[in-house]
Amino acid sequence: MPKRSNEFQRLIALLTMLKAEGAEVNESVELETLDTGRKREVDVVAVGTVAGHIAVVGIEARDWKRKQDVQWVEQAKTKFDRLGANVKILVSSSGFTADALDTAKMYGIKTITPGEVTPEFVGKVVNRADHAEYWHWITLVKKAEVVITRDGATQQQELPGNVPVLYADGSESSLLEELVNHIVKQHTRNHEQWEEGFREADALYGGKAKYIATGDAPAPRSKGQKVYVKGLSHATGEEELFEIANVIVTFEAVRTVADVPLTHGEYDGTFYSTGLAPLGDDATVQLVYTESPDGDFDLAGRLDGSIDTLWPRSMPCGSGPSSPDAVSR
Repeated sequence: MPKRSNEFQRLIALLTMLKAEGAEVNESVELETLDTGRKREVDVVAVGTVAGHIAVVGIEARDWKRKQDVQWVEQAKTKFDRLGANVKILVSSSGFTADALDTAKMYGIKTITPGEVTPEFVGKVVNRADHAEYWHWITLVKKAEVVITRDGATQQQELPGNVPVLYADGSESSLLEELVNHIVKQHTRNHEQWEEGFREADALYGGKAKYIATGDAPAPRSKGQKVYVKGLSHATGEEELFEIANVIVTFEAVRTVADVPLTHGEYDGTFYSTGLAPLGDDATVQLVYTESPDGDFDLAGRLDGSIDTLWPRSMPCGSGPSSPDAVSR
């Protein structure tokens, strides 16, 4: 049996997402059958609400060299019925036999064969591009220091991310890592300024520049309340709460650029451009642009790779106790 192309299945999932109008779209979903409760995998599933009722769209996709025959249609019909799919779709990159098309129509299964770019699409916004430049940002926290205060005295100290951040009554607000992530986001919302800096650095240093900044967040609050960390008092040797007066985060923003070559086609009446490219050493990015007859276009993308490559941990959690002795007075 020909091997299914993951790239093709992902393309169909991304196109479905762009056409779904708010429905939740997932790829390679396991659904329970109505008769036995056993799970069956569906290539793409879209779940939305139509007239107040939940609608489940099941899509099976094949990227085979030969046209798909009636056997696949019959197998899919049984599978879709057992799963209770409201809308049933089969997508074949190579098309369907005449018998398969007639049978699918009789069963109420929609068949789609993505087509090549058509003459009316030539010259449109998306089709004019033969590649797209994708920028991926990773924010790496280098150091997070907490400024604590008690009775007017302050102390600045680096702590692990798994230290609990507490309210005045001792209940937990979050972990320090979450507070640090929030602070970093406040300083990294607008990457356009960074991009301008990178463009200048590209010309001067050949694209090897990195962005270093320090996020300084005075008097952090959670739900409008002051927050604290727990530590040992030098005076009494007992645990006390120390108010967090400030959190100083030093972080590094690194940009990776992928040059994505684009091909063009048509899917169920929608023109699209798509491409796949490596993103760094061990990740990939897949982009899909769609365009309406009026020239409006939208974009969906998918990143695949190790979690550390795409979204590295913002700060080490460490292995120290949750109430570190290091915070002291």
